[in-house]
Amino acid sequence: MVAGIIATYLNYDPPPWDGTKTGKARVQAIKDYIVTDASSWVRKVETGRVIWNGATKADHASVGANSREVSNSKSKRQDNCGGIPPPPPPPARPTCNGYGPDNNKYADRARTLSKLVDTFCPDATAQGGLDANSGSILRTYNKDTPEQIDVAMDWTPGLGFKPDEQKCKDIMIEITDSCDTNSGQWKGGGEKMDGEVKYRWNVVNTRSSFDDGKAWGGCEGGADWFSTKYTIWGSKFAGDDFGKAIIDGISGEGVSPTDWEFHYGGADDHREWTASVNTIAGAEYAVEPVVEGLGGIDIECK
Repeated sequence: MVAGIIATYLNYDPPPWDGTKTGKARVQAIKDYIVTDASSWVRKVETGRVIWNGATKADHASVGANSREVSNSKSKRQDNCGGIPPPPPPPARPTCNGYGPDNNKYADRARTLSKLVDTFCPDATAQGGLDANSGSILRTYNKDTPEQIDVAMDWTPGLGFKPDEQKCKDIMIEITDSCDTNSGQWKGGGEKMDGEVKYRWNVVNTRSSFDDGKAWGGCEGGADWFSTKYTIWGSKFAGDDFGKAIIDGISGEGVSPTDWEFHYGGADDHREWTASVNTIAGAEYAVEPVVEGLGGIDIECK
């Protein structure tokens, strides 16, 4: 250490000690100079003296050292010592799946959030750990419907992470509402990293073309003297319940429906489902308002 300091002082011109001395006498002269107030100062008694090479802050500034413009400098800026630390990096934003002409995978926001917030997050928190032999807690909802979704939290086994219900809800809502902001109803899902944990949801099945996103449907009814069979179809509603809300609504009108059938599947007109039901004759007053109320559409059974 002393040898390095002496080597530094040998570069002084002129030297701040007796320049006539040579050999060991010169080394001793340098050592004597080092412990004077001209070359150093005592910061703390227990840590000893701090050597100063004579350069001032003005000297550093005159050559641009440690300036804000020197982006590659590894030195700390002199005027920032002990100052306010830089702000933390902004939190990660969700990565969105999106939907459109090349990706007709989308689901109703309200129906999806009911699965994310009311079912998945409470269940994941109650489980407390990964699925068996897995790096995820993964669930599938609305299976075999246009709005089938996969929902998951992923992390490395052994991490020691435990799900937090409120954080799970907050992040799943953020993924839903930060993506696909062009629509308040239709969402395609996405994912977000929170530390070492990934939260994600996505729509599994390709459904009918998005078009303008509006629900539509139709109804046909053929009457005989005793009963009428109604065939109903639609798109952009009844997308996750196999028509349960429709048949429950018709039953609530007191028309005693029978032979209920419902299946998902498209047609040339891009319908997403078709249903049929037998009722008493002239039950349009029950069938039409139920379907119209669920889809927010106008239909006429004829």
